[in-house]
Amino acid sequence: VLYQSEQALYCVTEQRPAAYCRRMFHRRAERFLPWGSLTTRALYPEKSGAYIAAQFSIDKIVLTVKRRLDLSLSMRSSSFR
Repeated sequence: VLYQSEQALYCVTEQRPAAYCRRMFHRRAERFLPWGSLTTRALYPEKSGAYIAAQFSIDKIVLTVKRRLDLSLSMRSSSFR
């Protein structure tokens, strides 16, 4: 779920429609996690990146993922100089 949520963030920052990125996230995550349920609470682009909030649950176990990709911080990193 974590890896696929990051891929969805990158998808949105590439200026693809959020609905397309959400479908891609669900298809890929459900392929590896065919049991339980996956819900995307939010997936949208922001001024300098993107944000996703998703929840995976199976029985009484719930994994909530909230991630933000901030491109402005990445560009200031010394690895991009």
